[in-house]
Amino acid sequence: MKRKKGFILYLTLILLSLLLLMSLALSQIFVFQSKILQTIGKSVIAYYAGETGVERGLYEYFVNNKNPPFSISSIPVDSAQYSVNAVSPGTPKCSSQYYYTICIISTGNFLETQRVVSSNY
Repeated sequence: MKRKKGFILYLTLILLSLLLLMSLALSQIFVFQSKILQTIGKSVIAYYAGETGVERGLYEYFVNNKNPPFSISSIPVDSAQYSVNAVSPGTPKCSSQYYYTICIISTGNFLETQRVVSSNY
């Protein structure tokens, strides 16, 4: 009988240790998921900044009659900005599989995230 004394204490320590490990694992998963969600949000903003650059390049080409090659950079707006390079088809950055008159490559930046959008017309 004397050998069974204190068994509940050891059992309680083991169960509490397992509970602590499970809670630490769950908290690590939650932190990792929140970082992924923040990165996705930054990526979307960078992508749309790149899309804005494509639209700006098309505006310069069609409305202001700028012929390629030309480059445009934006001023940062809430840490988002774009840079546009418009080139003629057939350059190494722009495939000339079909006939296009202009190839626009826009890079959108937001904080440390960068997305590249290209368009052929």
